[in-house]
Amino acid sequence: MQPMINVTNVAKKAVAPLTGILLLLFVVMSFAGYRILRANAPSPSQSAQANPTHSPGTADNKTPQPVSTPPPTTPGTANVLFSDLLDGPDRIVTNEYSYWSKQACPYASNKWDMTSGTLMVKNGAGYSGVPTVESSSVCQSAKANNSAIFRLNTKDFSFGNTTTSLDFLLVQHGGDDAPVNSYDGLHIWVRYQSQYALYSVTVSRWDGTVDIKKKVPVAIAHCDRPANDGCYYDLVAQIKRPDLAQGKAWHHADIMTTDDAKGAVHILLKIDGAVVLSAVDAAPGPAYHTGAVGVRGDNTEFYFKNFTVTSS
Repeated sequence: MQPMINVTNVAKKAVAPLTGILLLLFVVMSFAGYRILRANAPSPSQSAQANPTHSPGTADNKTPQPVSTPPPTTPGTANVLFSDLLDGPDRIVTNEYSYWSKQACPYASNKWDMTSGTLMVKNGAGYSGVPTVESSSVCQSAKANNSAIFRLNTKDFSFGNTTTSLDFLLVQHGGDDAPVNSYDGLHIWVRYQSQYALYSVTVSRWDGTVDIKKKVPVAIAHCDRPANDGCYYDLVAQIKRPDLAQGKAWHHADIMTTDDAKGAVHILLKIDGAVVLSAVDAAPGPAYHTGAVGVRGDNTEFYFKNFTVTSS
């Protein structure tokens, strides 16, 4: 007579290994899911970039902050003639008071001359401040900045065949008491001799205009409608790029200035790597073959950084 088989015991013995295998698979899959979630989570540095903080005493709740920080440039050393990355802690870099006043002020710069306004660093970039109009300048000009007319040029006036590069972001038009005009925006100077003689490359105006102009002293040009004792002439037809003035993203500009064999001055503007405008001044005159470079802002709050000049 065959012994009776206990079916219940056999079932238990068969199920036990299967239960162990299922438990092992559950543990492995749970660990894999954890690894995937951890890999896709933002790092602390990414979170800090998305939500920039301010140093005590520098917060300005009504000032929109840059959407993102432009990547730091690391230009080569062979052909760099001038460089100011404008990074580091929040501070005043220089201002008009340091240029015009004979009184002691700690913001004189060995790189820049500031004939109007205030250059600051905020959130790791050069900053104009919310533009104000002041009847007189002060040394501590973080708020009373007079940057409604922002005029900044290099101390070096020897730049000839060069490429001037920078990252820029327009924030808002006007300010606390700054007026607004159709020509307001951000302009880069090349071959700058003085506020009366220069080339002005408009990288962005609030009406969407991009332009290249030449300014000639009124004593030489005798124009009908001088501006600040100078006459502006378009070297090329204006174009419209309203996307550059939306204040939502950083842009990169390169301005190449070269002389040809006949003495004409060629100016080429690239924005974000693409050619936007090119112009030729066939009769520049002797004063326009070298000069300083600089930045002008009109009734505009803006950021810029990674300002470099390289030889062409």
